[in-house]
Amino acid sequence: TMAGNTEGEKFYRINWKMPGKALAVWSLSLVFVEVVERVIGLLILFCSFQMSGLTSDMRDFYGVYPITGKVLNVRKASPAQINRNKFIQDLKKILKLELQKEYTDISSLRYGRVILMTDQDDDGTRMSGLLINLFSFLWPSLLKLPSSFLIDFVTPLTKITHETKEAKTFSSLREFKEWKEKDKAHATEWSVKFYKGLGSSTVEEGILYFNQIDIHVREFVWEGDADGEAINIAFGGDLEKRKEWIQNYNQVDSLPGPRGNKITYKEFVNNELVLFTIANLQKSIPTMFDGLKSGERKIHFTAFKIDLTELTPLDEFSSLVSQHSAYHHSRKCISNVIIRMAQDFIGRNNVNLFEPSGQFGTSASVRIVCQRPSGPL
Repeated sequence: TMAGNTEGEKFYRINWKMPGKALAVWSLSLVFVEVVERVIGLLILFCSFQMSGLTSDMRDFYGVYPITGKVLNVRKASPAQINRNKFIQDLKKILKLELQKEYTDISSLRYGRVILMTDQDDDGTRMSGLLINLFSFLWPSLLKLPSSFLIDFVTPLTKITHETKEAKTFSSLREFKEWKEKDKAHATEWSVKFYKGLGSSTVEEGILYFNQIDIHVREFVWEGDADGEAINIAFGGDLEKRKEWIQNYNQVDSLPGPRGNKITYKEFVNNELVLFTIANLQKSIPTMFDGLKSGERKIHFTAFKIDLTELTPLDEFSSLVSQHSAYHHSRKCISNVIIRMAQDFIGRNNVNLFEPSGQFGTSASVRIVCQRPSGPL
């Protein structure tokens, strides 16, 4: 069914058994919003979760709005960029938000709460962080309300199944690794599924998440100025404070543990968002040992593992990299990295690690470019 607001905008409705109304954002992130007087909510989706996972009786109170691309970092954006940003303008209309207004309650809003539903990996954490940063910068008073305005919807990161035992799910790598260490003798008897994104969940799993919503939600809590300072360090322009923030993180205990029902914004930034920053640095900076980034090393590893000596279609080689090296990003990302490793024009590579054979930079390059390890290597 469809529902219209007072301005004629139409949104899908989703029946969600919580008081008030809620807005949801998903793909790499998903946001639900909890309603005030009328029970109507909005799901903002990043194109990865399946709407078919929502049963017909879930469509009375909540709607769906898709988001594509990355959420704008408003702390580094100009007023003109903020005013041109489609997501921000749509969010203002949907929630009936006003810039520079101090909110003491949610009575003037169309929706009373926003629930973030993101992938459970580092990229999903970053999307949640960008959405928290947006509200913290444009509407900080909403985050300081006694009842949590932002809520996190936690979905599984890994799932293990057994022929004769009940399936188990884990929302963090730490939980999974602790289980694996505890049951070393029988761990290999279980089949493991890694959820790269929300789209990895089946329709049945999607229905189960909403039917068991109480065990999947986690409230963000504002305790004081330290929460705002933590968000500002993570997304602001003070590089020295940002370096200190990364260096002060406890590298020994670098994986988040089981998630409780509440978490402060400071805890989220310092214990979870920092993991994306560290992982991003590890992926972006070449190591001194071989001059390769982690993605490039996985591609090179695969080439040697399968003894790649003949010209091979790029899409076929990309599939092999994903299969043999636990490369969890998209096939397109792999293809782009392979192409960069084969480029031999001046200024691109000191030594191209793959032999280029095809037209680079054309719309057909992904289909026809072939690669094999470069001769001198």
